[in-house]
Order: sequence, then structure tokens, then C-alpha cells
Amino acid sequence: MPNHPDNNWQRDLLGAANSVDVNQIVEGQVVRVEGEVVFVDVGAKSEGSLPRAAWEDDAPQVGQTVIVVVEQVDGDQVRLEPLLLSKRSTPKTVTWEEVVETFSIGQIVQGTVVRRIQGGLIVDIGANAFLPETELDTEPSPELDNFIGRDLECEILQIDHDRRILVLSRRQLLQQQPAAPNESLLQELAEGQVRRGIIRRITNYGAFVDLGGLNGLLLITNMSWDRIRHPSDLVSIGDEVEVVILRIDQATNQISVGLKQLSPDPWENIEDRFPIGSTATGTVYQQMTYGTFIELAPSIIGLVPNEGPSNEALPIADLDLNTQVTVEVISIDKTGRKMLLKLVSGKAGE
Repeated sequence: MPNHPDNNWQRDLLGAANSVDVNQIVEGQVVRVEGEVVFVDVGAKSEGSLPRAAWEDDAPQVGQTVIVVVEQVDGDQVRLEPLLLSKRSTPKTVTWEEVVETFSIGQIVQGTVVRRIQGGLIVDIGANAFLPETELDTEPSPELDNFIGRDLECEILQIDHDRRILVLSRRQLLQQQPAAPNESLLQELAEGQVRRGIIRRITNYGAFVDLGGLNGLLLITNMSWDRIRHPSDLVSIGDEVEVVILRIDQATNQISVGLKQLSPDPWENIEDRFPIGSTATGTVYQQMTYGTFIELAPSIIGLVPNEGPSNEALPIADLDLNTQVTVEVISIDKTGRKMLLKLVSGKAGE
């Protein structure tokens, strides 16, 4: 990891235990709970406080260790909130090891810049990570606030389990790219344009498509109208694909492309194809504890719930996969791409 003696990001990030500043990340210990307020000792002159709601459905425990960020220093009051934990988790129920078990040093990740702190930026990559200012770009970037809300691709530089910090670098990735983008190709590209390219790299969140000198990011959500578990389920490195240009960021030369947009959305006219109250033929696609999914057409899957009305002589849970059934359409959620069904018969035509 590169050293920057003129910008010690580790010192900026954690600071001294007996002095805290706004936006500084520190480790503290819960010392007491009073109603809806939790007090945390961070080694400063006064205790910090944060709302009990930060623990969501769990109760904070006295003696519990938490990672917090200093939000405000106002006289003898220091207000804090949990940081560096999964946005979908709480300090009590998820350990640091569980949060970062899917990450490794050198891994390429994508995340959203959520805030600026002293010495750099906090990037949400599933867990909050620290992107030092010196690792943001190949050149100094004094306007850090301009990056808040932007999606960035970074490399994991360090996983500090002792201090529970993920450290990122965007600079190293930029240095690996060509010195200058293919300006002529960039001028040719336009949103909505269809281009051919080659899959050069696959990540957990998508793939990078070489468009002939410029890479386009193909997110997993833009690959297929069907749900896929991993981009490698659909594409492989070296595959030649046809994609549509979804967005071009002129400021960063970042290009977003799509694959599924080249085919019609099967849910676009779902009400016409499967009107509510009509019957349709499908096959058992998947059995779950709460119900059975029925495939009515490619990319069109509805649910027959176990608790819902069904054929009492032939419970839906007893049907084997790929069994042909007749169902009635009860409701359609086009936005959520969900369909509620009722079993009419175990085989078409019965």
C-alpha cells in the first residue's frame, strides 16, 4: 500500500482517543441507556449519544463495542451514529467478520459515495468503506463534495480487522487504464445506440464490455429480465455481445450499457396477456415453504401461496417440478413484477 507522509489517512480516520473531531470515526463502548438515548464512551472528555433506533429491532447492551462517527461537537455534547456496518444490519446481530467475509484485498468493488469525512470519503459497498483523498484520483481532487452520491469503482487496499476498516483505492484502477480515452470512439457513442463489444472482466455486480477502446459497465440488473444469481451465469470472458448504450458520463467518461434492453420487457403488456380473472396454463417452477412459483411464459412467473385457495384434492405443495397446471390470475403487481395465482387443476384440461 503506498505511503503518503504528507497525508496520513490512518491518523485522520481514527485520530487520538482523547480528542474527537466532526466526521472522525472512532470505536466506543455503550455505557448506559436512558429511554431512547444511548450513551457511548469514546475516550473523549464527554460521552457521546445516539438514538436507540440506530439498533433497529435489537436492544443496545451496556458494554457493547460499536464503531461510530462523530456527527457534531457542541460544547460538551458529542453526537454519534453507527458506521462501518452493513446498512441492512445492526451492531448487535452482525459481527465485523460476517460483514466483510465476501471481501478480499485486491478485489474490485463498486459502491456509492455517501459522505465526506476528514481525509477522504465513505463509500457504501455493502459495508461502509474508507476511500482516502490520496487514493481518489491520479491527480489531487480538492472538491470532494462533488463525489457524494456518485457510483465509483474501486479496489480494496486493506482490511483492518483490528480497527474494523475497509480501505479502498480508485487511483490504482485509474492508473491501470490507458493514459487517455479513445476520444474518437467517445464522440461516436450516443445514448440509445447499439454496439458490439467483448466481455473483458466479470465481477459480482456485473461485467465490463470492451466497446473498441472504451469499457462499458454492464450491471447484473441490466443483463436479463430474469433474475440471475451471478453475471457468469449469463456471460463469459471473451464473449462477443451486443449491448445498448444506456448512459454516458461526460465528466468521467464512464459508460453504462444494457443487454436486456434489446428485447421487450415481458411484463410491459402483462395485463393484456394475462388479464385478472383469466385462466392460464403453466408449469411448476419452484417450491418454497410459503408457496409454489408457476412459470406461465418465459420471464413470467407467478406465485400460488400455500395459504391461499387451491384445489383441496391436489395441494399445490404436492406437485412435482415441471408439472403442468392450470391457474387463475388473482392479482398483478406490474411494478414489483409479481403475480398472485390460484390453482385450478393439476394438469391442463382437467
